Amino acid sequence: MRAASANDATGRGEEAVPLSRTTLESGLTGERRRRAVVQRAGRPPSWSWR
Repeated sequence: MRAASANDATGRGEEAVPLSRTTLESGLTGERRRRAVVQRAGRPPSWSWR
């Protein structure tokens, strides 16, 4: 998730999507999962992680 966040924060959102997807699918839980979901929720449809 840190790599996804770093990519997102530096304007490389498209690179962050697969990393976020992998993180969420791996079973991330608790506060870290909430943060990952919130981070992805703000993305335009073209960057969808689903």
